Amino acid sequence: MNRRTFLAEAGATGLLGSLGAIPFAQGANAPTKPTSTKYEVAAYYFGNYHVDPRNEIAHGPGWTEWNLVRTARPRFSGHNQPKVPLWGYQDESDPKVFEQKIRAAADHAISAFIFDWYWYNDGPFLERALSRRVSSKLRTEAASSLR
Repeated sequence: MNRRTFLAEAGATGLLGSLGAIPFAQGANAPTKPTSTKYEVAAYYFGNYHVDPRNEIAHGPGWTEWNLVRTARPRFSGHNQPKVPLWGYQDESDPKVFEQKIRAAADHAISAFIFDWYWYNDGPFLERALSRRVSSKLRTEAASSLR
């Protein structure tokens, strides 16, 4: 699969695609305030909380970002570590897990996720949360933008 096919299958919009056009034009005749008061709120999403072959090569079998969370240690007085996630150490590649995230986001006025992912010569990396979001039953409940 190439990058263009992946983006098309993910139903991804461009970075500003889900936000619509900029509400004013550049230049001397631009209004002093936006013509619309509707705002889009997006959450940046770093999708490394699932097992990935590239991470397993670099860090060992079963490694995810949760390993760093579990082993966090206090670095100064009052630094309470490690923190335990409210929903537990979930595998974000599970569509049900991402449905929970989408519902929580929608309930708190977040209308888009900005996914952090990479494309290397051998294909995508950190894309599983995004591709699983596509298979989620709630796909239309939250837009997506790609970084």
